[in-house]
Amino acid sequence: MKILILAGGSGTRLWPLSRKYYSKQFLKIIENKSLLHLAFERVKDYETYIITTYGNDLLVKEDLKSSSFKPENIIIEPIGRNTAPAIAYSASLFPEDEVLCVLPSDHFIKDVETFKKKLVEANELAKKGYIVTFGIKPTEPHTGYGYIKTKDKKDSYFEVDTFKEKPSKETAEKYLKEGTYYWNSGMFVFKVKIILEEIKKYSPQISEVLEKIKDTNDIKETYSLFPDISIDYAVMEKTDKIILIPLDNIGWNDVGSFSSLHEILEKNNNQNSIDKDIKLYEIDSKNNMVICEGFNKKIVSLIGVNDLVIAETEDALLIADKKRSQDVKEVYSKINKEKREEALYHKKVIRPWGYYKSVIDEDGYKIKEIVVYPGQRLSLQSHNHRAESWTIVRGNALVTIGDKEFTLKEGQNILIPIGERHRLSNPGKKELVIVEVQMGKYLSEDDIVRYDDDYNRK
Repeated sequence: MKILILAGGSGTRLWPLSRKYYSKQFLKIIENKSLLHLAFERVKDYETYIITTYGNDLLVKEDLKSSSFKPENIIIEPIGRNTAPAIAYSASLFPEDEVLCVLPSDHFIKDVETFKKKLVEANELAKKGYIVTFGIKPTEPHTGYGYIKTKDKKDSYFEVDTFKEKPSKETAEKYLKEGTYYWNSGMFVFKVKIILEEIKKYSPQISEVLEKIKDTNDIKETYSLFPDISIDYAVMEKTDKIILIPLDNIGWNDVGSFSSLHEILEKNNNQNSIDKDIKLYEIDSKNNMVICEGFNKKIVSLIGVNDLVIAETEDALLIADKKRSQDVKEVYSKINKEKREEALYHKKVIRPWGYYKSVIDEDGYKIKEIVVYPGQRLSLQSHNHRAESWTIVRGNALVTIGDKEFTLKEGQNILIPIGERHRLSNPGKKELVIVEVQMGKYLSEDDIVRYDDDYNRK
C-alpha cells in the first residue's frame, strides 16, 4: 500500500496563524511539529507521497527536511481544483493494481497505534475491490462535520447507506441518538483501478481531462479544465463499492477551527492553553487559548476573561469568542477582498533559494531581510515600478546588473535602478544575508518580470 497525503488548503480557518500561502498543516503548534509532520510520522513505514499546489512544495520540503520523507515523492498540482482532481491525477501516476491510502494533512490522531492497525485492515479490504473510508464515532452533536449513515455490519466494517451534509444542531442530535451515523473523516483506501473506474463512471469530465493531460505539454492549462469538486460529491456519495471501518475513541480531530485546536492542546488547571514560550499571568480567567507566534518569552496577562481565542503574529492580532471561532473565515474574506498581503503571506516567506522577511512596509519604501542558501540564486529579473538597494550583512554575493557582474562583501552595497535586469547569487558555502530596501510608488510582489529562473517560475 502507498500513502497519498493531501496538502492543499486555503489558510482561512486559523488566520492569522495560517495564510493563503501558509496553510494550517504547516503550523508548528503541537509538540513543536506541524500537522503535516505528524501525519507523515503516522504512516512513515509506508512509501508516502504528498500532493500539493505549486509553491507549497517548498513549504513541504522545508517542513519535512528533518524527517525520512523523500522530496522526490512530492506531486505538484499547477493549480488547486479540490480533492477529486487531486486524487484522480495522483492515482493515474500509480500502477492499476496498487492500493492507495488517501489522508488529509491537517488532522490530529492521538491513538496512533490503533489507527495503524485499522490501516492494515483497510488495505486487505481494498485488495478485494472495496473503497474503504474511516468513520469517526461521534462524541457530540457536531455541526461542523459531514456524516455517514451506516447499515449492515460485516465483520470489522459497515456497509454505507448515505453521506449527509453538515447538519443543523437539531439534526446532529438526532444522528447521535440514532447511533448509526459516523463523522466523515475524509480518509480513503482503494485500488487505483477501482477508483479510476468509479471516477469514469460517475464523473466522466475528470476522466476526460486525465486523458488530455497524458497528451499535453502544458499541464497547467489542461489541469484548469478539471471541475472544482470534492471526491465525496464526485464519487463517494454515488458508488456502491464503499464500506466504512469505524474508528472509536482514537482522539481524532480535523483541527478545523480554533475551538477544535484548543481541544487537543495541553491546558493548565484553569483550562487555558498557551504557547510554551509564553509566560502567562491569569486572574479569574478560564478556557482561553493564547498563541503568540514568533514572540519568544512574551508575557501575557488575562484578567476576568473566559472562552477567548487570542492569536497574535508579527503583523496581525485576533481576539474572538471561542464559540464563534468558525467565523474567522469571514474576517479573512474581508481582508482578502481588500487585497492585503496579510491574507496571503506571513512576514517570513519561504522561497526555493532561501527566504525573505519583511521588516518595514511603508508608503514609498519597504525593507526586507533576504537570506540566500549556499549555492542558490534568485531569478534574473526586473521591476517596472521600483528601484532596489542591497547591503551585504553576512557572506559574499555575486550580483548581476545588466551585462555586468559584481562581487560584494560584508558592508558593501549596490543600487539597482527601475527596469534594470538583475540577479542575486550566493556562490559561497554559508548563508548570504542582505538587507534590501525597495523604493517606488508600487511595491507589491507581483511587480516582477523573470527572464531566467532555476526553479521554472514564471
